[in-house]
Amino acid sequence: MTTFCLEAHVTYHREVRAGFHEMYHAREGYLAATNELMSLHVSEVTRRGAPMAPEILARLARIRKAHDALPRPPQAGRAISLAARPTTR
Repeated sequence: MTTFCLEAHVTYHREVRAGFHEMYHAREGYLAATNELMSLHVSEVTRRGAPMAPEILARLARIRKAHDALPRPPQAGRAISLAARPTTR
């Protein structure tokens, strides 16, 4: 099994040179960038979405429980959309 990234939201608030899901300036402490990903668990055999193993689901449940106690970042859950464009004929 593996995961595929279906969608990624990276918001660059200020310039940075290195970091991970949240990047803060080393000296000044400001939030410089965030990263939010949507992933799908996929079977490498069928190349289709597949259920996760129980031990992975249990580990993710523990992570979610720990994260539920944290404040939700304001940029989390943003939607990507394109404005409808008139078709040309």
